[in-house]
Amino acid sequence: MKEIIVDGYFVKNLGDDLFLKALTQAIPNKKINIITSKKWFRYYKSFQNINCESDVLIKQLLKYIPVKFFAQFVTQIFGRNKSYVLLGGSLFIEGSWTEAQIKFRRYNILISDNRFIIGSNFGPFSSEKFKRNYLQLFNEFNSIVWRDEYSAHLFEKDMLPQIVLPDVVLSLNVPVFKKVNNNDYVIVNVMNIAPHGFSEQEIINYQLMLKNYIIKKTQEGLAVHLLSVNRFENDQEIAENLKFKFFSNNNLVKVIEYENLNQIFEEFCNAEAILATRYHAMILSWLYKKPVHVLSYSKKVVNFINTWNKSQKFTNIDTNSFELDAAAFNSINSSDLAILKVKASKVFDDFKNELS
Repeated sequence: MKEIIVDGYFVKNLGDDLFLKALTQAIPNKKINIITSKKWFRYYKSFQNINCESDVLIKQLLKYIPVKFFAQFVTQIFGRNKSYVLLGGSLFIEGSWTEAQIKFRRYNILISDNRFIIGSNFGPFSSEKFKRNYLQLFNEFNSIVWRDEYSAHLFEKDMLPQIVLPDVVLSLNVPVFKKVNNNDYVIVNVMNIAPHGFSEQEIINYQLMLKNYIIKKTQEGLAVHLLSVNRFENDQEIAENLKFKFFSNNNLVKVIEYENLNQIFEEFCNAEAILATRYHAMILSWLYKKPVHVLSYSKKVVNFINTWNKSQKFTNIDTNSFELDAAAFNSINSSDLAILKVKASKVFDDFKNELS
């Protein structure tokens, strides 16, 4: 069958695209087969050494055929895959899709000789059953690389082959772009926080936080780029509404939608500062050593900061009010970043050893 199958959330989402970029950098001479919707085939085929395959038919069949029986049938006809990789951050979130997701992942485990989890965190979850079901799967993996201490702690008594390393994306060698004009700008990374359990009032407060910061920056004569990086969760709609509602006549404020990685690299490279909500907006700010303040929407963000860069300044979105002055933004120390990059470069070591 295939040498490498990579499973993740490949829906033209910045964070997961950065994971994929890091993987192709780590194994530049290997063909990688990713599982995604046909809708995204053209987009991902523009990535180096990437082939795409759909999961729709397999998931439909698994609704009616026992996983073990179907896996045996497939391997008898087509043979076994060499490696199955679960690549991405929040791959283990409890929800209505959990049962079907576990079936599909168990099927891929059964048809693969080697299995790896790279760069993930566990949760959010609310039931012990969810954790137990995944523990059964985790015992089948060669190696599990978590990106925060919290996730490893959940399974520390279960003798899993687990290790904690920084986010995969920190292993990237990001390009540097020369600034083509003198227009100074800050990035305001806008996110649709509604799917993440926030109340209507907290959503209003979040938008007011962004509004007040944008007003302050434009009064200083800076342009503001409202950056959305996850169309799948409607970030773009929130950014456009923010522009239309408060800044429709202000030419200093414009919406930037994620189109490709080089566009985003250039955007971060030339920014004066970043107000980040999405997790990987924070990570890219570190990679480019930009002043950043993080608006935390999830425990995973706080857990990661506490594990790897405790000096990073952040505010929980459910805070009633706050003021962002220059002191609220800080850049990662160069020596700390260098250490993180060395550690992050090890996330693929076990996987690469199996390929060699």
